Amino acid sequence: MRLLEIKFKNDKKCYIYYRLFITSTMNIETRKYKIIQKVMQSSDEQLAKIEEMLKEESELEVKLEKAMQQVREGKVKPHSEVRKRYEKWL
Repeated sequence: MRLLEIKFKNDKKCYIYYRLFITSTMNIETRKYKIIQKVMQSSDEQLAKIEEMLKEESELEVKLEKAMQQVREGKVKPHSEVRKRYEKWL
């Protein structure tokens, strides 16, 4: 078993024990099943950390989608225009 440390922006850390799997020879269903098995064996503390990580990822996806919608609607300015506007502070 190996230990994986995941660090978040807010200095929180999540530790996950894992075994090295050769994913190129496993199909996606097998890989998902192995992940489910690991989650089922997780302690309450480990599960809480995994849930927090997934929540943060979900929140990031929402923010990225909002940003992409603003780009599609033309609510953004080109980098060159912004740079000119704030040139005296750069």
